[in-house]
Amino acid sequence: MRLTVVAIALGLVALTSAAYYPSSHPVKGVKYADKDFLFKQKFFFEVLRNIHLPLQFEEYLPYTKSYITDESKYVNFEEVAEFFNFYKVGFLGKGELFSIYNKEYMTQTYLLFNFFYNAVDFDTFYKNVVWARENVNEGIFISALTLTVFQHPELKGFVLPAIYEIYPYYFFNTNVIHSVTFRKQYDQKFGFASNGKYNVVYDNYTATYPIDYYGEEKLAYFTEDIGLNAYYYNFMMDYPYFLGTDKWNFSKDRRGELYLYMYQQLIARYYLERQVNFLGPIEEFDYDFPLKTGYWSKLSYYNGIRSSVRDRTTYTELYKKIMTAYNGGEKFVLDNSEAHCGFPDRLLLPKGLPSGYEMTFYFIVTPYYAPKVPQFSTYDNTYQCGVGSGSKYIDDLPFGYPFDRDIDFSYFYTKNMYFKDVLIYHSEETKVNSSY
Repeated sequence: MRLTVVAIALGLVALTSAAYYPSSHPVKGVKYADKDFLFKQKFFFEVLRNIHLPLQFEEYLPYTKSYITDESKYVNFEEVAEFFNFYKVGFLGKGELFSIYNKEYMTQTYLLFNFFYNAVDFDTFYKNVVWARENVNEGIFISALTLTVFQHPELKGFVLPAIYEIYPYYFFNTNVIHSVTFRKQYDQKFGFASNGKYNVVYDNYTATYPIDYYGEEKLAYFTEDIGLNAYYYNFMMDYPYFLGTDKWNFSKDRRGELYLYMYQQLIARYYLERQVNFLGPIEEFDYDFPLKTGYWSKLSYYNGIRSSVRDRTTYTELYKKIMTAYNGGEKFVLDNSEAHCGFPDRLLLPKGLPSGYEMTFYFIVTPYYAPKVPQFSTYDNTYQCGVGSGSKYIDDLPFGYPFDRDIDFSYFYTKNMYFKDVLIYHSEETKVNSSY
């Protein structure tokens, strides 16, 4: 059976990615970070470092004891006062397990987000973030700070460390965490402080246990992929379900349509991997009947309790670049190579087979319908993602066009279509793939 992958060419307009620009294709009109930008960028990296340990930078310690209470230091003090009242009653404690889908914890995250967001200037924001870093639950702090950086117009474009480096326990399985911990304790050459280079720990996501060769666990290399899960996390931080559409201008990005389309694409991509692994179609879900295959998580939380885009540059490399520029060395380039948005490049195609997996690429040329707001006209696409801008998209067609509607296959083929048969190859599963 041959599967078809769709590509659409819109008139004669060149398709470009609003997600990021590969380093091999530099952005025209390069921008560099100034001293003020670097100071703030440095701050974000340092407060998010070793999130479960106390702050290790002396310059922040004077602000860990109390937050700013002066009403004049906030844009909307009524929202901030609500945070004060809730915090006095009691927030989730540090070290406790956190989930944004717990209604109480979501409320606490939203209140802390309002506390950060309403700061009248960066100095107030800076001091409040330092206080929260030491006094608020780690999960709530990370979520609220990420939301603020993604949503605040004065902070969009700043780079945060990849979420799987801030909170690796949600992205790497227990075997990887154990291997890293063991190597760190007994191998003196392991660790960035020792060699300043990449430190490699191998893990086979398709063969941790013999049962992994069969059934749903065979897809762990895809479903547990850190890039895919980071993409989903960042999407939910860009368009959080508990932030109103009108207030945050999400309607400009066709939020509802985008939300459904994102899930449709994830399911389609998951279906491709099922086909490659000969697992057949996705069975219909019914609330009245139990699932045949449950989810056996191999993740563990920080406290040891087991849990029920292009690969980002590592924290260490980025921090070195920031500090080099901050100290007057090589300039820090502002571009989308480190943007948090965008689907991982390496997952654009399914795994394939050693003998080649048959697929068909489907291309269609359509008339060009210009968007209501010209693309990139309301934000700087060189280093921002454009959430709430209304100018992210290249055209005004529905997402997934022309497959956003029922297709009458009796007269499906037209002259503006082109089919190309291809083979997708994959190394044998017993061989470890190289990242580069």
